Amino acid sequence: MQCSQALNTSQIDVHCFRHILQIVRDNEAAEYLELNVGDNWRISEGKPNPELPMQILPVTMQETVYGELHWQNSHVSSSEPLLNSVSSMLGRGLYFNQAQKHFQQLLLMEERATIARELHDSLAQVLSYLRIQLTLLKRSIPEDNATAQSIMADFSQALNDAYRQLRELLTTFRLTLQQADLPSALREMLDTLQNQTSAKLTLDCRLPTLALDAQMQVHLLQIIREAVLNAMKHANASEIAVSCVTAPDGNHTVYIRDNGIGIGEPKEPEGHYGLNIMRERAERLGGTLTFSQPSGGGTLVSISFRSAEGEGKGNTPAEV
Repeated sequence: MQCSQALNTSQIDVHCFRHILQIVRDNEAAEYLELNVGDNWRISEGKPNPELPMQILPVTMQETVYGELHWQNSHVSSSEPLLNSVSSMLGRGLYFNQAQKHFQQLLLMEERATIARELHDSLAQVLSYLRIQLTLLKRSIPEDNATAQSIMADFSQALNDAYRQLRELLTTFRLTLQQADLPSALREMLDTLQNQTSAKLTLDCRLPTLALDAQMQVHLLQIIREAVLNAMKHANASEIAVSCVTAPDGNHTVYIRDNGIGIGEPKEPEGHYGLNIMRERAERLGGTLTFSQPSGGGTLVSISFRSAEGEGKGNTPAEV
């Protein structure tokens, strides 16, 4: 009954599953309980006893395996019926947990599609109008008016930057709408950029499937895209590698490394805001953005952050 009540909530998350394990451990005097959910996260209660065998039950729902329930108890036979029931209950909970995430993803995707249409139909039209007007204004200014020509050049550069940022934002929206998972979206983005450079672009993404919600994914894609573009433009590199890893403590880090001339943190020209936007996006991830020059040469850009629910797990499973 207590376990069922723990799942009777509008938002089923990692804390609900931890509460269930606590209830079972207290009622059954189990020495150790662990819920292992694939590459996403692991929750444990108690400490493993090397003198007791580890019992393992699959956690399933409608023939889909969502994870495993590991447990140790000195009274295995008496605990097994209850733990079979708990395993089934956890399977239902994990099913609804994923259904909630998918529903939230669909809502965000629908909202993002609406925003993308508005950007294309309104802001893009305004920028196009401004470009036409700027061209007409340039023709009316004498070429020997250096001050006016300089101001026009600044306006033109700012307008081009606005166009570029709008295109990149719409591209990212399209990726997140078409690709439900981060690795696929990253792969498609890098494939597109590969056509624009002779440098070899590589990807090694080991982030857990549920590490990012849709909003975090947009911010991360934009940061990575900007970092790769900077390397393509300024590093004179033959290789640009993107790697995404998770530490045992649940922290995620994305590295963008090139073998170029080692520019470190690029200098932001006046009127350009790419780096500031990258930093702001990193802050919205609740993370940090750093630039460094490794001893082996080139430039290393690092973005570190935690999961959307703080339920990250390393490439080697980490406890929550």
